[in-house]
Amino acid sequence: MGVVLDEGEIGVAASALASARMMQEMELILRAAESAGKDSVKIVMAFGEAR
Repeated sequence: MGVVLDEGEIGVAASALASARMMQEMELILRAAESAGKDSVKIVMAFGEAR
C-alpha cells in the first residue's frame, strides 16, 4: 500500500491506523513508503492534518 498510494493518502491511512491503535500496520505502510522513495515530510504533513 505504501508503494501504490501518494504521500497524502499514506499520511491519512497512517493516521487512521494510529487512531485504531494498529501500530504494526502503520509501521509497515510507512516502511513500504520509505522503501518506495516517498517524501516523508509530505507524509508527516498529511498525517498531522488528518489528526
